[in-house]
Amino acid sequence: MIKVAWLAQYNIYELLPEIKLIREVTIHSSSWIHTLSEALAKEKEISLHIITHSPLVSHSQTIIKNGIVFHVIKYNFPFTDRGFPEYLPFDKLTGYLSFQRKAAKTIDQIKPDVLHVHGTEGGYFRPALRTRIPCIVSIQGIIAEYIKIEPSLAGHIQVLYERQALQHAKYFGCRTCFDYDFVKSVNRNAVIFNLPEAMNNVFFKQQWRRPDELSLLFVGSINKRKGIEDLLKALAIVREAIPSIVLKIIGTGKVTYTEFLKNEIQQLHLQANVKWLGAKTPLEVAQELQQSTIFVLPTLMDNSPNCVAEAMAVGVPCIATRIGGIPSMITHNENGALFTKNDIRELADLIMILAKDEKLQDLFSANAREVALTRHFPANVAKTYLQVYETLKQ
Repeated sequence: MIKVAWLAQYNIYELLPEIKLIREVTIHSSSWIHTLSEALAKEKEISLHIITHSPLVSHSQTIIKNGIVFHVIKYNFPFTDRGFPEYLPFDKLTGYLSFQRKAAKTIDQIKPDVLHVHGTEGGYFRPALRTRIPCIVSIQGIIAEYIKIEPSLAGHIQVLYERQALQHAKYFGCRTCFDYDFVKSVNRNAVIFNLPEAMNNVFFKQQWRRPDELSLLFVGSINKRKGIEDLLKALAIVREAIPSIVLKIIGTGKVTYTEFLKNEIQQLHLQANVKWLGAKTPLEVAQELQQSTIFVLPTLMDNSPNCVAEAMAVGVPCIATRIGGIPSMITHNENGALFTKNDIRELADLIMILAKDEKLQDLFSANAREVALTRHFPANVAKTYLQVYETLKQ
């Protein structure tokens, strides 16, 4: 049996009631991490440990749930039970030192055969810096690209840690040609494995059927990088030809930006054409995908957005930006449609073409679902990861 320790952000609400919290707040679900970990735990050849951190736990705790050993490290802003604010990124300014020390001790206790760091967004690579244990770093988002659209002090500091991870690690898990090229541009000696995401089973259980009413669906964080402003402008054009069209928006974001978007909707006279659905569970998202005519992601930069993989798993026809890693997920005019970033006219035209062409909808739906079943079905993805771990252990 191979013992693997993940260093990853995990939604600790999934660990209730075994884990003890001091309060509850809204946090990112990271549902694909949960799906993959549970699929791996079913494999007899692996013993899986997950090291994560949170300011919401009363103290550092170790629990066992669903066959996985979770090591939850209490990590918070000094003298508080709060996380680290973006305007004062104390965690990044200190090199994640407190977490690094605690996680290093936990790794020593676990004695894993392989370490797997999920993402360069946080400080999860730091504890693996000096270990001799084989370590693979999975690329999720690419901060160096994201901050070009949404610059921040925290983001600029994190880019330094992202580059450190790329320079010091030997093994990497990539999902697209975009992140593969990015890793190689920094570390030409990198050994790269294809490690796709595992989508929640609820997305495979819901299969798209063309709804009676024409509707678009956006799923994602409500921020500038996701390109919702372009989608609203395209919707205004489409509405002239299809007055009844409705855009449903699933997601949450900062109040100031959400209010800005609502003002844009008023300026474009789209109040009757836009529905805000807020945060939804994975099952609720899957149901909305199933009941929508077209899924649209007008993102300005993304590597491998989960929402695209989820939409493809359900089989809803997809339109997304030809940017970042998305062309590795969607093949234009085969299992979806791609448009040029910021080209509002092209986006509007694609929506109108696909809305009126049922044969094209059926083609995209069937092909997307076939790709997703191969690339993102949890049991298949788990076996791919297990093979990589066995390779690294040798």
